[in-house]
Amino acid sequence: MATIFVSYNRRSEVIAQVLVRDIEALGHTAWFDQELSGGQAWWDQILARVRDCNVFVFVLNPESLDSTACKREYGYAADLGKPILPVLASGDVSTNLLPPALTQIQYVDYRNQDRDSAFRLARALATVPPSNALPDPLPDPPKAPLSYLGGLAERIEGSLALSYEDQSALVVDLKRGLRDPETAHDAWTLLERLRKRRDVYATFDKEIEEIADLRRTMRKVPSDPPVASRTEAPRHETWQKTWETVSEPIEGKLLASQKPQPLSPLPISTSTDRKPAWRERIREARNLAFTGIAIGLLCMVVNSVRFRYGYMSLLLYQPWYLLALGGAIAGAITGMDRKGIVAARVAMAVVAVLVLVAWPFYGPVVFRLGILVPPMGGVIGMYITKRKVRM
Repeated sequence: MATIFVSYNRRSEVIAQVLVRDIEALGHTAWFDQELSGGQAWWDQILARVRDCNVFVFVLNPESLDSTACKREYGYAADLGKPILPVLASGDVSTNLLPPALTQIQYVDYRNQDRDSAFRLARALATVPPSNALPDPLPDPPKAPLSYLGGLAERIEGSLALSYEDQSALVVDLKRGLRDPETAHDAWTLLERLRKRRDVYATFDKEIEEIADLRRTMRKVPSDPPVASRTEAPRHETWQKTWETVSEPIEGKLLASQKPQPLSPLPISTSTDRKPAWRERIREARNLAFTGIAIGLLCMVVNSVRFRYGYMSLLLYQPWYLLALGGAIAGAITGMDRKGIVAARVAMAVVAVLVLVAWPFYGPVVFRLGILVPPMGGVIGMYITKRKVRM
C-alpha cells in the first residue's frame, strides 16, 4: 500500500479530513499537516514528508490554488518526480487553467464525497504509476511560505521612527492583507498597533479609523453564503465600490477626499418560494373563513327568496358552514400567497354558482364539497406562483 501526502489549504480542512479517512479506509497511509505548527521547522517537516511519499494528492479548489504553501508543495513534488493526483473538491475550478504540474494525469471528481467518489478515488490510486527514486542531487527546496506580515510587525513594533513614506507603505501593505481571508485578522491587528504609535501621522490615523467604521458597517450587512462562487458578482454593488475606495493606495492626501459613499439599503426580497409564518397562516385562514361564511349565507338568502323557504330552516339544516371551514383550511395552506388566495376565492365562487344552479336537487351535495374545493384551488394557485418564479 502507498504512503500518500495530502496537500490542502487550512480553509479546506474539513474536506481534507474526509479525504484522508477515505484514503485510509482503502488501506493506504495518508499524511497531512494537521498537527504541525508554523515556522521553518514545520516547513522542513512537510518537505521531508513530500520526499518520502509515493503519491502526492492535491485538494483541487480555489483556496488551495491560491495558497502559496500549496503551490510550493506541488511544485517541489513535481521537481522530485512524484506522481501527482489532483482531487477536484469544488465546482469553482476551471480545469483548463490548471498549472502543468497538476495536469499530469486525470483528476478525480470528489465534489460529492459519496460512494461513487470513493470508488473513483480507489481506481485512481490503483492506477497511479509507481514513484521513481529521488533524483541525485535533490532539487533545491522551496523557501518556507512565511507571512510577509512578520516583517511588517517588526517595523511597527520597533523603536525606530517611521517617516511619512514608511507609514504610507505600511498602510498600503496592510490593506492588501485585509483583502486576503488568510491574513485579514492579523493585518487588522497590525493596523491597530500602528495607530497606537505616538509618531503616527493624522492622515493615517484618520484612514485607519475609517477602515474600522467600514468594518463595523459591513458586519451589519447580510453577507453572501460562504460557499458562493468566486466568479459571482457581489450581491451588494455599493459595498464593493466602497471597499475598493478604501483599498486605493495613498498618494500623500487625506482620506477625507476619498470618503466612501454611504451604504444604500439592501433590496427587499420578492421571492415567494418560502414557508409562510404561522401568523400569516392564521390571518388568512380567518379572512377566507369569513369569505366562506358570506358566500354560504348569500346562497341561502338567494335560495330562500327563489323557493320561498324559511331562513331558519336553511340555516339549521343546510351545511353552509362547510364552505367556511374549507376557506379556513385554504387560508392556513396558502398563507400570504396572493395567487393561492385568489384561486381559493374563485373556487368558493364556483361552489356558490353550482349550489344556486343545482338547488334544491344537488345543492346540499355541492355545499359539502365546499370543504375540499377551496383548499384545492389554493394549492393550484400556489403551484402556479412557484412555477412562474422558477421560470
